[in-house]
Formats: sequence, C-alpha cells, structure tokens
Amino acid sequence: MANRWYPTTITQEQVEGGYHITLTTDTGCHLWLYWTDKEPWVHRRSTVERGLLVPWASYWCYVDWHTIEQNEAGDTTTHTFNWLGWETCQTKWFTFHGEVAGVESPSGAPILHKHYVYVHVPVVHEVILDADHETVYHRIASPNWDTAHDAAHTAGYERVITLYLRSYHWAGNYNIDRDGLRFNTTVIPAEAEILEVELYIYPIRIRNYANCYLYFLYTASHPFGSGYVGEFGDYLPYQTPVVPPMLTTALSLNAYNQFTFDALGRSMIHNADPPPGPGQRGTVIPIRLSHDVLDTPPGPNATSGGSLDYRGSTHAYPPKLRVKYQV
Repeated sequence: MANRWYPTTITQEQVEGGYHITLTTDTGCHLWLYWTDKEPWVHRRSTVERGLLVPWASYWCYVDWHTIEQNEAGDTTTHTFNWLGWETCQTKWFTFHGEVAGVESPSGAPILHKHYVYVHVPVVHEVILDADHETVYHRIASPNWDTAHDAAHTAGYERVITLYLRSYHWAGNYNIDRDGLRFNTTVIPAEAEILEVELYIYPIRIRNYANCYLYFLYTASHPFGSGYVGEFGDYLPYQTPVVPPMLTTALSLNAYNQFTFDALGRSMIHNADPPPGPGQRGTVIPIRLSHDVLDTPPGPNATSGGSLDYRGSTHAYPPKLRVKYQV
C-alpha cells in the first residue's frame, strides 16, 4: 500500500548526553522516535481449538513513552533524531511511527533498546578576539645600541588607534619600539585544548621594506595594568638565540595579514586566569621587527632601520586573534 514504509538501515553517533540516530526508509515518510525507560512486557494470548488451549496472538505493553520528531521537514527517506538527556548506565527502549503525505501509516518498526555509558565527546568551538585596549606600545632610546636593545624596562604608552614597530638611529640615539598585544583569552574554558591559533594585524605603512619582518616571541602571561613595564619576555638580549620565533614573514599593506602559531605558540594561550583588569591576566603576544631581533652592534639594520605602523585596538581594523579549541 502507498502509505506503508519499512526501515532499511539504522545508525547511531554518540554525542554529549545521548545519541544522534539516523534511520533510512524505503519510501518517503515523516517519522517520530517513540522511547520509554520502562521495559516493555509481552502479553501472550491463547484460544481454544477443538478443546485444546493453543497460542493465538501476543501484544506488547509499551507505556510512559515520549516522542522525538525527526529533524527534517516533510516526507524524507533519511530521518535524523537528536536523542539527548541520557544518564550513564541507563537503558531505554524505542521504536518508530510516522505518516505518509500527512496520513498516519500503519507501518511500524521493531522495539529496540540501548544502554548508555557516558563517554566524553569533545566539542569544538572557535572565538575571534579583538586586541584589548590595554595593548601597549613600548619605546626605548639610547646612544648605545646594547643599552637600547637589552633594556629590561621601557616607557609604556597606550596607542590604540595606531601601533608602531621601529628600530632606527636618529639624532644620536638608537630608538626601538616594540609592542605587546593583549587578548582576553580568559573567555576560553580552563580545561580547553587549544587546537589552532591565528593572529591578524593590519599594516598601513612600512619604511625600509627589506627589514620589516615580524617576529612573535614566546612569552608567559604577566600582570598587565596601568604603569605596566615591558618585562614579558620580548626583551631578550641579541646574544640570546631566538629559539625559535613563533613566525617570521613578510607583510602586505592595507590588508589583514595572517600568522599561524605552531604547537609551542599555542601552548602560550592563557585561558585559566580571572577576567582582565588592572593587575589581571590574559595572553600577551610580544612583537618585534627582524632587525630588532637579529642585529649585533653596530649592525647594518640598526643604523638603516625600518618601521611598521599598523592599526590598533580602537580602529576599524584592530589586531585579532582566532582561537579554535575543544572541551
């Protein structure tokens, strides 16, 4: 008959808190999954034939049932059901009923049962964070290259419209500008596994292009508030090997440039700290230019220099951090 159907395949995928059930049928229909946590009982019936009591028929007592409608609209041959709300070591029984072209079908399915044992299924999430307004630009100037390069403390300035990276010699001084981009990665759960990290910045001006390669150095997260000083790992002496930089790359102007972190870089994402604020924590990503990292005095780059200006946190194109993680 035209309004009958029968199941052809059934598969399951265990998800957090239950199952994702997929049933296929030989013809288009609209189905509901009927389930209960009460074990069905079979009632056997008998009749008398020629004075003898013989089995005649049986019926099932299927009580306290609940329904889950298929996810798909209309009549389909593939039917999916999100069956959640399970507790570990719980057994449930289920079957299917449905309609064909809006008319109830007499067809049915066998009564099946499942036993649920909790298995954590990681869920993947992604966040895109703008740089915090406390992102700081640091400048140090000295007539001595060693002093300027290896300074442990620098003045800190909030430059939230435009940020600068520079290393040049002018008016008898070596001038070095370095940045610490801060992101509120505390929004990521502490137990999360970091899968991917990408940083995006938007350069607008470059001087001495041959020298303008970015270095993102590994760092730990440090308190970051007003009066912050730049001791977050980027002020490494030039004699200290850069082992390794997070990434080195040439740049494109007036467009977001993407920088992908490796495993060590991903390990520096701090997501177990309290919300940001004066003296609180996030993830700080220190940035320097190549001639800041690699030069030895007097060094050709130290005198010829170079500079990069890029958009800051309150501009329409702020630095961004994309983090993909699972919990």
